[in-house]
Amino acid sequence: MHFKVREILGEEKVIESLNRFNVHFTITNQLINNEEIMSAPLYNEKFVLLVHKDDELNEKESITFQDLAKKELIISTTGFQTRDDILKAFKNEKALPNIIYEIERLETACSLVEEGLAVTILPESYVKSVATTHTAIRAIDSNFLERTVYLAYLKDRYLSPAVCKLVEEIHSFFNERDRNGY
Repeated sequence: MHFKVREILGEEKVIESLNRFNVHFTITNQLINNEEIMSAPLYNEKFVLLVHKDDELNEKESITFQDLAKKELIISTTGFQTRDDILKAFKNEKALPNIIYEIERLETACSLVEEGLAVTILPESYVKSVATTHTAIRAIDSNFLERTVYLAYLKDRYLSPAVCKLVEEIHSFFNERDRNGY
């Protein structure tokens, strides 16, 4: 058996990849509202703040959106769900972001933070794997920074038993992870 993992960014490209049979399924942070596509929730996760270890926010006991409004922010470019989620949280918290850098790859945001150029808000599952000795992960005091990650596939497409088993294993993995509190 051979697996090919593709990184497909943006809702339009996800839908196109499914419709063209370029992929069997996707894991995405966007709820795809398309009658031909099934989107099943996998897990929920919080967003967290990534700061340089020497940043004054790393010293604060609690970080609010009002604190973040004073900082230079790195955020995804237009068209990314992560950007929409973060901007919606700023709006709900009645704060204005000070966006200095717009990026396409989260790795770029992490590199800029590591150099002490700004701060960024990232999904918790992602930031755990990229934190370095020069950065710190901090919680943000907000009820608006959470997202759902979905597994999406075409409803009427035949999926081989092997693909069906893989989808089942993915769901099982996240269900087990949630039961164990990870």
